[in-house]
Formats: sequence, structure tokens, C-alpha cells
Amino acid sequence: MKKAKAGDYWRHLGVKGQRNFTTLVIAESITNFPPETVHFPGPITVLTGLNGVGKSTILNSVYLLVSRDENATISLALLRKCVGQIRGEVVTNGGIVMATATLDKGTRILDPEALDFEVILIDPAFEIPDLIKSYREEQNLGEALEQVEPIIYAPEELSEVSWLVGKTYSACRVYELDGFYNRPVAPYFCAESGGGVYATEEMGLGEASLHYIFWALKRAQKKSLILIEEPETFISARSQSALMDLLAKTCLVKDCTAIVTTHSPQVFSKVPPKDTLIMVQSNGVPKVIVKDTSPARLAALSVPPVNEKAGYLLVEDRMAREFTRYWMRFACPELLGHWRVIDLGSAGHVVALLKIFPIMGDKWFRAVGVLDGDERDKNWTSKAPISYLPTNDPPEVYLRTTILANAGGIAADLNLDPEEFQISLAALDGMDHHDWFMELANAFAMKGLTFEKLVACAVETWIAANEEISAMAAEELRVATQ
Repeated sequence: MKKAKAGDYWRHLGVKGQRNFTTLVIAESITNFPPETVHFPGPITVLTGLNGVGKSTILNSVYLLVSRDENATISLALLRKCVGQIRGEVVTNGGIVMATATLDKGTRILDPEALDFEVILIDPAFEIPDLIKSYREEQNLGEALEQVEPIIYAPEELSEVSWLVGKTYSACRVYELDGFYNRPVAPYFCAESGGGVYATEEMGLGEASLHYIFWALKRAQKKSLILIEEPETFISARSQSALMDLLAKTCLVKDCTAIVTTHSPQVFSKVPPKDTLIMVQSNGVPKVIVKDTSPARLAALSVPPVNEKAGYLLVEDRMAREFTRYWMRFACPELLGHWRVIDLGSAGHVVALLKIFPIMGDKWFRAVGVLDGDERDKNWTSKAPISYLPTNDPPEVYLRTTILANAGGIAADLNLDPEEFQISLAALDGMDHHDWFMELANAFAMKGLTFEKLVACAVETWIAANEEISAMAAEELRVATQ
């Protein structure tokens, strides 16, 4: 799957919004379950936090509440001991239904008796070692396989599973064994790679886990509710990210909803923060916190914070890019760490991209145009906000004026000889302002002057003399990025 295509799935999924499950309410005592209502806001909702805070309790409670599979088991020991009731609002084709599951030490009574969507629970840590062990110990496996027609992956499926695992497969077959090892359906994988052929019992835990999850998502019916317990178990960080891209595609294409528990930043990195439930313990009581920032999610896992990017500031050219970076350091430093500044070549290119850049309903990743001041009167319009750099001129114009008016001080700040600097300025007189800065930087390149250093010094000098104009433009940018 190409990165651009994966990005499209996430963007469109953000616009699509949540479908199946809306809220979960605890009515009676369920061990290690938060006392308050738990909301599942997104098409993919992630529960994260340290061990023992209640993530698995919530996920398994959802499964016991909405699954109508007669073979569903209460796998979590804490829930097997409980006497209590779980209630939740469930979105069905007929509308919102209040469902209940009454637990009584290992049994459950369900109301209503039927729901109109499939529920899938995937628990790699529990299922994969058991599956591999069972196949290794089975004496009559060959006979069982002979009775089943294998599913042969098509080229597109083969490409996807190769991308997911990070291994090139030339062929892959899946045998679906009914009623094998007390499972409704047990998959048996046979893969070909590098000239060799091997099967599930010969796979490592990570490879088998990825094949299993791929198979489960491939079989998911439309409008399913997909529950995954710590998908990162056994697999690399690269495959974790690829797996979440595949989950996003599945939820979008099949109109599914997913709830995922995780300890991994790679798993929740593409999920909007507002769709992440952070689980903590407060005086021994589980609590759910939702914070619309990525650093909060990392803090919940004791991961050091990183610079969170809210999106792109799209500017015209290299000068605008460097000006914006240094100007923001002084005028609006609170935005600098959250927005990446990139140049596209012209105002027209900026506006053209803004017109097609997907608009996120939740605003968790965006693009904002920041055009030169001489573009203000051209009435540019787009779906995304447009702001402007200070003054009604391009930055090359007033920064050149600033350097010419403060040549001695700027030469000193750049550790250059003032007379040599003045001579170079005179030699550039009359040159187009777009070329002027680069030529000046080139004149002193042997003395360590770069284009970036020259712009930075000029910007700082200009701001010192134009604080009010700078502040007005900074406020305009703040409004555009809100």
C-alpha cells in the first residue's frame, strides 16, 4: 500500500465518522471498569495506558455486550467472576438500541437476543501461540487439509500481505477448517517466499499474527464491529503502522467500526487524539481521559514528549519559508513547533493545493496558506484558510531595505567586515530582489554566510523596528490556524 493511498484512507475515514457503538454504561459492579459512561467517538477508537488500568476489561465488556455468537466465551478471569450488568447504546440499521448483558459468574443473559451486525474479537497474544501449538501437535492435519479447498490470494491480496509482513511472498493459501480446536473456523496458512514453502506451524509468532489479522479483516462483513486486543503483540513497529493502515482501509471500505487497545505509539499515531481514550488509575479506580493532543497519549505510556505537528503552513518560495520560520520564533513561537513550513513555488501553487487538500471535520491535521503580502488584493479563495505575511510587499523587498539601512550592524552580527559588506551591497545595486539575497549570501559563502543566516539576521532586525506590523500579521496567522 502506498503511503499516499494510506493517507487517503485515514483522511476519508475522518470525514466518515463513527458508525456502530456510541456509549457503554456500567449499571452494576464490574471489576476494573470505570464508574462513568465510556464513549467511543471514532470510526477507530484506541484505548491506551499502562498495564492493569482496565483497557482489556472495557474491550471484553464491549464484546460480551454486543456479540451474539453462541460460542463466545468470557476469556477475562475478572469478568468470569463478576455478578453485574453492562449496558450500551448500539447503532443498528433500525436505529439506536439499548443493549444489556447480565453477567453471573461465567454466564451471560443478553437483551435483545439479536443484533444486525457481526462482532469480531482478535486477541493475538492469546490466539496465535495456541494456534501454532495446536497445529504442531496435530497428528491428522494432512487429512483435515485434504477435505478443504484452499483460498488462494489474488495478486492484490498477495501484495498487501507482503507489505504488511515486510516479506515478499510469491504465493499464499489459506485453509479454513470448520470446528477445528473448538473454533468456529481455524485458518491454516501456507506461504511461498524465496523459493521455499512453509506453513503456520513453521512461522514465527509475528508472521503468523499478521497473517491471522489480515485473514480476519479480509473475512469481516460490512458494518462489522472489530475489536482488537494489543495488535502490536509479536510484531515490529513498521508492521504495526502498516496494520493500522490496513484497519483504516477495512473500516472505510466495509463501513466497519473498530476499538483497539494498545501500548504502542505506532498503533495510535494516525488515530486523531480525540478518538483516543487514555486509561489511568486514580486511587485504585479506573478512569478514562480524552485529551486532544498527541503528547498526552505519549505521557500515558511514560514516553517522552515529541513535537506534535498540526499540519502544514504552505508558503510561496524559499524566501517565504525561511522568513516564516524565523519570524514565527519571535512573533508566534507557540505555533512554530506544531506547524511544518513548506514552500511550493508560487502563490498559485499554494492556492491550487489548498483547493484540493481534504478538510478534516475534526481538524487534527490541516493545511493553511501563508502568502506574501503583495497577494492580499488578489482575493484568493480556497476551502482551507489563507493568511498573509506582514506588510503589502514580498519579504525580499522590505528585508533588503532593512539590510541596506542597517548594513553596519548586520555585518557585525554576521561577523563580516563592514567595508567588504558595503562593497558587495553596492555591487548588487539594481539586481532583481528575488536574486539579491542569494547573490549576497554567495559573496560571503567562503566566510560561512548562508542564505538562512542572512535571512534570520534581517528578520530579527526588521521585527525590532516593526513590532506592531509583525504582531498584527501574527494574530492573523493564529486565527487561520485555530
